[in-house]
Amino acid sequence: MDAEFTIYTKSGCPYCVRAKDLLRSTRRSAQVKEIDCDPFLTSAVQKEEFLATMATYCGRSYRTFPMIFHQGQFVGGYSELLQYLERQHQMDDAFAEWDEAREESESELKQEQQELQELQEQPQQEPECSLNA
Repeated sequence: MDAEFTIYTKSGCPYCVRAKDLLRSTRRSAQVKEIDCDPFLTSAVQKEEFLATMATYCGRSYRTFPMIFHQGQFVGGYSELLQYLERQHQMDDAFAEWDEAREESESELKQEQQELQELQEQPQQEPECSLNA
């Protein structure tokens, strides 16, 4: 299972909807946890307190929605999520290529070991000696 994604959202945010849809379509096995932030945005004071708290979680001031985390690490918003998933996809491709090369190498090694074993099991022939030199 893919690790958990947490998305802090607010109502009426098209990028929040896009982020959730993107994760559901590309990371089907991911657990996506959505946190509705509307209750924290009802007054200017609450909004600033909320954003200050989120800055602590994000490691920097971040004032737009969605706010996306993967395994507790801040990813960013929708645009950053696209880049993040693309990097992960490239890493997945690199690991797949490495796995394929490793499997091919292991297959070649087994073949060579089998050929060597067959050679060792063949009866030894006496070298021919020729007196005609």
